[in-house]
Amino acid sequence: MRGALFEMAVMMEIEALLPIFAPGARLAWLRTHDGLEIDGLIHWGRRRIPFEIKAARTVTPDDARPLRRWLEAIGDPEGRAFIIHAGDEIYPVARNVTAIPFRAWTSADG
Repeated sequence: MRGALFEMAVMMEIEALLPIFAPGARLAWLRTHDGLEIDGLIHWGRRRIPFEIKAARTVTPDDARPLRRWLEAIGDPEGRAFIIHAGDEIYPVARNVTAIPFRAWTSADG
């Protein structure tokens, strides 16, 4: 249950902040016919910013697999993606995938 609550809190926070920091951006999620799931996808003009949400304090390259797969599927293997997590650090997880703590979205000192 913790994971689902964390995911809902993150999505609500992003949805509340988008009109302020990215006017005109839309928030969506993605599930393809072949089972690829992305927790969140921000559509902002021509940009598509995919992200995963993990309730864990640390994330691994395995957690980045759906993001890398999506970037390759859309023909943008050099694109950027993010994993929002419950930890405290910002760090690279895989090529072009960065882990960002949820608290960075919710606090002025994040």
